[in-house]
Amino acid sequence: MVRKRWADGSERIDFRVEGHTPVTTVPESFVRLRLAPGRHQLTFTWNGADVTTTVEGRAGDVRFIEIVGFVWAWGSSYAWSADDEAGARKRALASRLIALREDSR
Repeated sequence: MVRKRWADGSERIDFRVEGHTPVTTVPESFVRLRLAPGRHQLTFTWNGADVTTTVEGRAGDVRFIEIVGFVWAWGSSYAWSADDEAGARKRALASRLIALREDSR
């Protein structure tokens, strides 16, 4: 898991991939996952609701799927985005490592 911002946000998001142990992270962090080829559901929970997307890949593929936030004075919401792979790659490369975890399933 890597972060780019100088301070972690106060918002916490529970993130999971089916068949794997859930993790709690903060918006605008990057989590690197090695998944078997095929289709996988990625889910995060925000305000008690699950937000799910599906990612599909072959062996050796790299995908960048982000949780993007919308924050206003009266509230915030989060959604999945896969629209800016080049920008996500650049942000990930400029990030710093904050956690490392081997998941044994």
